[in-house]
Order: sequence, then structure tokens, then C-alpha cells
Amino acid sequence: MPATAIGTARILLVSREPALSRSLRSFVGDQSWQIEQAFSGLEALERVETVNSANVVLLDVRPGNRDALHTLRWLRRVSPEMPVILLCHGRNTREALEGLQLGARDCLRKPVTPHELKAVIEKQLEKSTDRAGGKSAEEQVDFIGEDCSFISASPAMRRLRAQAEMLARVNVPVLIRGENGSGKDVVARLIHNLSPRRDSKFVEINCAAFRGDSLESELFGYERGVFRGAAHGKHGKAELCDKGAILLDEIEHIPANVQAKLLQVLQQKQFYRVGGKTAIKTDVRILAATNGGIDRALAEYSFFTTAQGRDSAATRAFHAPHGETIRAPPPIILRRAAGKL
Repeated sequence: MPATAIGTARILLVSREPALSRSLRSFVGDQSWQIEQAFSGLEALERVETVNSANVVLLDVRPGNRDALHTLRWLRRVSPEMPVILLCHGRNTREALEGLQLGARDCLRKPVTPHELKAVIEKQLEKSTDRAGGKSAEEQVDFIGEDCSFISASPAMRRLRAQAEMLARVNVPVLIRGENGSGKDVVARLIHNLSPRRDSKFVEINCAAFRGDSLESELFGYERGVFRGAAHGKHGKAELCDKGAILLDEIEHIPANVQAKLLQVLQQKQFYRVGGKTAIKTDVRILAATNGGIDRALAEYSFFTTAQGRDSAATRAFHAPHGETIRAPPPIILRRAAGKL
């Protein structure tokens, strides 16, 4: 990297500590480096994806907290050429060694001196030109069904997979947006297969296929004799998928009364069958899909935002370029519906 470019480099600090960012700025006060801070792994991933991406990432590794190592894995998958420098405490040697094995370029032990920090950053900036264009991420294939795979063969698809893996780690509702036939169900299955729930049941429900009260009965079941023809009671999908996940496709067709019961499932982890008086416990993750606008969906489908808090709804969309494929059609736009990362 030319000296002029080194002098105007962009540094991304990934840390939950605002004071650390202020310290770093004071350390490099005589440099023209632009220092930005990301407070979570997801925010770091989003910033790395931008056109004016960082030239170096400083990753704060706190003792006993493995979130930074997960963030490092995602960054390596999305941008394998990005230099990542670990900022470690003296007592987390194990995390430092593991981070270097995962591909971090260097490790600084806190408290860091200004001389150490500038020397390591300049070293990585000088090496970045040699690495540019010379390394590409390996293609990764996730088999998520008998006739379906997710192939991370391009930067756009690797970003999408990294986003899905982030969402898989946290137990929050997820809203997926895409045109009909764009592979929303594939992304939902990918999230499920990458999550701790992977060995439990996953069921897809097309909400548009149900009329009247039939969707409520399908999701929550009903008691014997509650309506004509109910000679026997029925278990709903919310009960059958305990510890697993449900994909609700075309959620624009979910009536208000069913949304209210879904909110009860998300908040209280319980529900009542149609005609039932006994609460049934369940721990099911709700994934949903729509071909409508995300902002409109989050406003209309209140069981998402009420359960997690309106301010936690994501405002970032991922577009895969036309022609990229999950199964065959162009892929989807993915939004997380809660900010727990």
C-alpha cells in the first residue's frame, strides 16, 4: 500500500467499550487514520461489506467471552484478505492462540502502548497490497435437504451465509423477504441447520393455503368436539415443533387473532389449543417469510416487533446480485428481527 494510502487508512475497532475507541484515537493522534467502532459482530460484518470498507480490523477479545472469536470466523469467511488484529487481556492466552489459528494476523496484549499499536497497524497496511487479489475464500456447500443445497461460491453468497450463521446463534424471530421463488425457504432451513435446534423438527407452513380459522387450528391444534367434525383432538405444529422451528411463509395472510397467539408463544412460550383451557408449553423458534416490504411487514406483523422491541428490528438488507443462486432462482433479502447480537 502506498505511503499516502497508509496515512489515510480506515481502522475498524470491534468492541463494546466506548472508552477503548477514545484511547485508540488519542494513541494515533498524529496519524490521519480514520477510526470507527462497531459494537457487535453483526455491525462489524455490515461495515466490512461497504464500499469504503476498513483496511484493518482491531478485534477486542474479552476474557471468557467467545463472541469475538465467532466474529473473527465470520470476517474470515466474508473477507479473508482483511487483516484482523486481536486486542487481548493478559489472562486470555487461550483465546489469543485460537484467534491466531483462525487467521488473525497479530495479537496485542492490553494495555497497548501507542508505539506498539501504530507499528502493528502499519505493518499490516504495508502487507495488504501484496495480499490483495491473491486470495479468495473457499467455496462452501451446506446440504440442507435431500434435493437442496446452499453454495457459498461468491462474495454475495458468503456474506449471506455469514449473516445466516449469526442469526442461527441467537434465539430470535427472523423475517426473510424475497420475491416468489427466490429461495426464502432455503435460507430459513440454512438458519435452522446452523442453529442449536438443528436436530429438532423444522416445519414449513404456507399461510396463504389456509382459510378462515384453519390456520389457527394448524398452528395450535384443537380440542375434541370444539367444532363439527372434531371427533378427536389435534396437536398443532407449535406443539409438535417444540425445541425446533416453524417457517411461516406469506405471513401477510396471518389474521390478527393468530398473530396474538404467536406473540404469546414468543413471549410466554405457551399457548392454548382452539377450545382448550389448559396452557401448553412450547419452545419453538418462529421464522417468517414475505415478498412484501420489510418496513411494512415489521409494522403490520406486530408479533415480531412487540416480542423483541420495536427499536431492535434490523434496518439492514442483504441483496444478492441477480444471477446468484441458492437452488436455482436469484436469492433473497434477509433481515434479522431482533438486535441480540
